[in-house]
Amino acid sequence: MKEDALQERPTMDSEVDRLETVARKLWGDTWTIQVTRWADGSRQAFAFRSHGLADSDSDDDLYERERLVLDDESSEYLIRREVYRQEDIVDIVDREEDSIGE
Repeated sequence: MKEDALQERPTMDSEVDRLETVARKLWGDTWTIQVTRWADGSRQAFAFRSHGLADSDSDDDLYERERLVLDDESSEYLIRREVYRQEDIVDIVDREEDSIGE
């Protein structure tokens, strides 16, 4: 059942093209598209436009953005306003590998 649902979805390229068209129409040239693909074959793509700090007088480091998500089966879309806290990277440890197994 899940395989059938994945096969019926539009290709990732067409989904990203649709996102770009709608984002450009709504926001001009101030947007970003994020695509995530998981090992099980599922995926997610959305466009967003950042508005920076939600409250510049606060010490909470909360940011605000608009997120654009398209409906797979129609030309409808949803714009969600999100307030979020960015990830803080506190340490980075690089690991070198000799080669990638192919």
